[in-house]
Amino acid sequence: MIKRNTALASRSTLLSVDIQPKSLLKTSQLMAALVLASFSIAHATPLEIRRDAREPGFAQVMYAYYQDKPYEALTTLLANRQLAFNAAGTGNVLLSNLYTRYGLPREAEAALTRAGFSDVTAGNRNDPWLSYGKLVYQTGQDSLALNFLRDPPALLSPKQESERMVMVTNILARTERADEAVAVLQSFETPIYYYRKLARYNLALSLLTRKKTESARPVSDEDKQHELLATRILEDLMLDKIPPLKPIIKVDERGRTKDISLGDKDGDGKGLFNWFRGKSDSAARQSSLIENREIGNASTFTKSALIGGDVKDDSITPRDISNLNDKIALSLAYLRLIRNEPELAKSALRGVQLDSPYSNQALLTSAHIYYRLNDFKRSYNFSNELTKRNAADPLVQEGWLLSASALEEQHDPNALDRYRAAIQIYKEQTAAISQFDRDLEKLDVLRLFPVEALDPILLGLPQIPQTPQAGLWAQLLERSEILAILQQVQQTQLLESKLAGYDKQLSALEAVNTSNKDDRTDLKATRVLLEKVKSDFQKSEAQDRKALLAQIRVSLKQKQFQLDHYLTESLLGLQRVGGSKR
Repeated sequence: MIKRNTALASRSTLLSVDIQPKSLLKTSQLMAALVLASFSIAHATPLEIRRDAREPGFAQVMYAYYQDKPYEALTTLLANRQLAFNAAGTGNVLLSNLYTRYGLPREAEAALTRAGFSDVTAGNRNDPWLSYGKLVYQTGQDSLALNFLRDPPALLSPKQESERMVMVTNILARTERADEAVAVLQSFETPIYYYRKLARYNLALSLLTRKKTESARPVSDEDKQHELLATRILEDLMLDKIPPLKPIIKVDERGRTKDISLGDKDGDGKGLFNWFRGKSDSAARQSSLIENREIGNASTFTKSALIGGDVKDDSITPRDISNLNDKIALSLAYLRLIRNEPELAKSALRGVQLDSPYSNQALLTSAHIYYRLNDFKRSYNFSNELTKRNAADPLVQEGWLLSASALEEQHDPNALDRYRAAIQIYKEQTAAISQFDRDLEKLDVLRLFPVEALDPILLGLPQIPQTPQAGLWAQLLERSEILAILQQVQQTQLLESKLAGYDKQLSALEAVNTSNKDDRTDLKATRVLLEKVKSDFQKSEAQDRKALLAQIRVSLKQKQFQLDHYLTESLLGLQRVGGSKR
């Protein structure tokens, strides 16, 4: 595994293929792009200056910020240097927030040390912090995200703290640190009911993940107890019950397991995001906005925040609640099924909505449950319903095989045609994967995944393209490696378009005859910087594209392997059914 070294969130991910980008959009490249942007802004038509030269400049910054144009706000702030270095607390905290959103923590820390703290609110500080943490988390950069999220600023809102803790414990669970996740979640409390239920659900999954990650050893009595406890937790959640729990895993007096840190590469405790911590790296450093405390995996909720009753969160929709309930039902059904309790598994699935994002899993699980109960007619009904959906989904592909097998078990003469139909589906999907692979060389990322935001760095997650290959893209975008590199390609191409605009502005300035020696020197230095940044972006784009195609092809190969398995089973079934007729 090779860790990609860069300060941008979407450029730090673990890749497992041989072809990987080697020249990336590093911090220096981003800063160079920002300098070029601020250069062009500095030469724009200035506003009328009245009493204080900072007033109109700061008004431009705030206008861009509240118009959701952070890139323009940051470059405007950099162009007006007197704002960056002489502004009061709010101005420098705003600059720090903007730096944070772009993954530039050292610059953000420098802005914080200049801030006067009297006029700084937690709202101004915490929203950008959490947004950046979510982006790193969603793109699967677990090590970076965990170090970042475990050092929160002070005064997070109940929702912000709940989201932070859910992300931290999810990362712990999926990075083979399930014991730590269990230690946190077994006593986690939040005044928001939805997150309280989500945390308890994640506790059940963490108990099961712990067993899975240690599968090399024999199953112990403790493993069996954890599985039973996970089952009881899920049963309670199905009834909307979240009772207090006895401690499951022992923790130390500070509420943490013994090993709580990822560890820094140099072993000095000064990680990339160390500036969010409360403790100072230097005795000469000014007092911090952050409380003097070490959070680690612990929650920042105080007792007073938890005794005031539940907090309503209007951002949580009925669909969010329904989706969580569906996941709980599916997890419980799966546990019942692997414990050979199909009747109980069947009852757990009754509440899953047919229009749920998890309805395919529910249909396939139901089909397997009835197949296990030898109720082949109902197994066929569920699997047949699944076959009416997008055949690019592996669950639907498995449904075709299961429906044919259910008909075969009933000695239904239609089993022959069903096996033939399944074989045709698998051949069509194989052809679609082959065509998809051939078309990759002509992939136009920005056309297929248009970016609505004007900001070239803080991109949202790409939407599934509405093309005949939508099913394939939906599965590919579930892989964090592909998602991260795709966003890198988007970033690079958007920044290149920005550079083209700067190039035009710079050319216009160069065409102006000026006798000022300093101006000519500045223009020449800016031209050299521009050409270097353009060259770096071109190299990054080419290398990122190679990495993206390589990761996609790895995924396509895995999909093809699964299709080959289904095709083989269908051919064997066809042979059995056809042979019995003869």
